[in-house]
Amino acid sequence: MLLATAFGSSLAFALASVLQQQSAHRVGAGRKEVGPLFLLLALLKSPAWVIGVASDVAGYGLQALALHQGPMVVVQPVLAAGLFFAMAMAAIRSRVAFSHRDWLGAAGIVVGLSVFLAEGRPAAGAFNTSGKLWAVVMAGTLVPAVVLVLAGRRSGGRHRAALLALAAGDMYGLSAALTKTSAHLLVAGPAALFGSWQPYALVVVGIFGFVVGQEAFAAAELSVSLPLITVADPLVSVALGAGAFGEKLASARLSLVAEVAGLAVLLGGLYISGHSSLLAGSGRKASPDRDKGHP
Repeated sequence: MLLATAFGSSLAFALASVLQQQSAHRVGAGRKEVGPLFLLLALLKSPAWVIGVASDVAGYGLQALALHQGPMVVVQPVLAAGLFFAMAMAAIRSRVAFSHRDWLGAAGIVVGLSVFLAEGRPAAGAFNTSGKLWAVVMAGTLVPAVVLVLAGRRSGGRHRAALLALAAGDMYGLSAALTKTSAHLLVAGPAALFGSWQPYALVVVGIFGFVVGQEAFAAAELSVSLPLITVADPLVSVALGAGAFGEKLASARLSLVAEVAGLAVLLGGLYISGHSSLLAGSGRKASPDRDKGHP
């Protein structure tokens, strides 16, 4: 049930990313810089973007359910499969078959994730953490995100997209931690939910990450932004889950080697998939003379 919910969330987020990037990139095309307010106002006029937001909401609901059911060190790496789903959607839209390189990247995602989960045998930790650890978590994620956003907004093109995507991925990782605690508070009742600071922080961090993500989508093609978001999110989440929430991975020597190897293969698959021509052309349909088996 946990993995099915997490994969459902991954699929919904992938659909949202494809639809939102296509719309955002059209708004940003030909412009050196697009301000967040202008971008959002323009995107509200796009039906595809609105559908993408609805898919985002559905994905977030499934993610919150999954985080309530299990540890971040399981749920967030599974969300990395969204990059494969995004490639598949782009292939269907553009009517272009996966190349050998695309299949290699997909295999890396599947094999790496399977090995990490099978050998890591993640154990659930706490739903909350101490005030001191929360202070470390907030400072350790917000400060780098602000620096990346400031640097990104002073840059242009692919460099801008990359920096903003890393900031968005960082914020999504922090949002996962806040979501895990908020979901537990929701079950505990209205008094616990509205009497705690985490749900309010979740709203602020969630909006910040969402807006920055849209800016990253507008700055360059999906092959620049989505892989970085997809890598940064689970890395931050796994670090927070293990470091602040007490979520445990198998610690035997061979298990540790397998976990690191699985994570490395997963990241390698994400890197290969992220440079697929399918994502580079996610907003365009294939030309008639394009080779359908190769990028």
